[in-house]
Amino acid sequence: MAAYNRSKAWPVSIDKRTDSVVLAEITRLRNGGAKADVTDDTRRVVERLTGLPYERCWR
Repeated sequence: MAAYNRSKAWPVSIDKRTDSVVLAEITRLRNGGAKADVTDDTRRVVERLTGLPYERCWR
């Protein structure tokens, strides 16, 4: 039952596309990219997967 409830709480699941988006963002930031330059799609995916504002996901 807990798994069912948890799946209802997350509007986005990790799939090939969302995994690629997150990995590309990690690479971009590690290579010196600025958080301010994030695309709307990447911001949306990261926030939906984590449940946190984009800015709180990265140090």
